[in-house]
Amino acid sequence: MSSTPRGTPPQPPFAWGDFRRVAKQLHSPAGDEARLRSAISRAYYGCFNETKSWLASHGVTIPKDDVHTFVWSTIGGFGNDGRRAKYQGRALRIRRNIADYDAPATAAWDSEAADAFQKSETISILLAGMP
Repeated sequence: MSSTPRGTPPQPPFAWGDFRRVAKQLHSPAGDEARLRSAISRAYYGCFNETKSWLASHGVTIPKDDVHTFVWSTIGGFGNDGRRAKYQGRALRIRRNIADYDAPATAAWDSEAADAFQKSETISILLAGMP
């Protein structure tokens, strides 16, 4: 059963890349630690979900279990750009896990957020150029 009322036009799918826009907004010069950690998380989920959608659009069935590992491992099988996306995505996932779950006292959150945003952008560009 659909939750969309009758007569409501269908909505376009969510643009996962919009999470990068949010990440950039959160990564402001005066960003506090919570904003910077959130920027890392949004940058990761933007590219993760873009990659997951790209795989699904290319006929890959996405499992429900261990989906993050599956997505990054599977994209690596799509040529050189896929391998680059895989390594960038895996590195970004590690950063996201630290930002979301760990409390290192000496983390350079500003540079970590900038690097996360760059990795997310790189993955998006790679996906856009893949057949």
